[in-house]
Amino acid sequence: MLPRRLAPWALMGILLVVALVLTLVGSPHPLVDRPAPELSLPLLDPPVAGQPAEARWTRGRVVVLDFWASWCPPCRESIPVLNRVQDRFEGRNVDFFGVNVEGERSAPFVRRAHALFGAGFPSAHDLDGTTQARFRVGSLPTLFVIDAEGIIRDAVVGVPSEGDLYRTLDALERAAR
Repeated sequence: MLPRRLAPWALMGILLVVALVLTLVGSPHPLVDRPAPELSLPLLDPPVAGQPAEARWTRGRVVVLDFWASWCPPCRESIPVLNRVQDRFEGRNVDFFGVNVEGERSAPFVRRAHALFGAGFPSAHDLDGTTQARFRVGSLPTLFVIDAEGIIRDAVVGVPSEGDLYRTLDALERAAR
């Protein structure tokens, strides 16, 4: 049974929560339009000829970073989107990397999970949470698009829109030429 009148403090608390939610919804990530934090994580899979041995952003290339975890259903949903976009950028100036945030998991477990998700791009393992903290990742999946100058141009929390991601990458990749 609900009370007939809410106590003033309860009403103020509800209003505060609503205001906070409205402020956060649609707010850009605090790192958008700022230089990307340093990133240098060894990739879980051994590199093949022509591929890097670590996930990192380098000037001159556009980079997509997908922060994920094995227990995260939306992370699984985002993989086919990222695979399709990556396929459209095959041979172009764009690199895709996953960053697993489960430091307590073994590398073989994370490697198997990434393969079971069907990811067509390499992933790194953030063992100590440093990379997750530097990128201020609070929810999964979180995706960052870093331009060829090392500036974060987009951040998406949740499953990304394939069309939006394609348009963003296409514009950044053309600008990098």
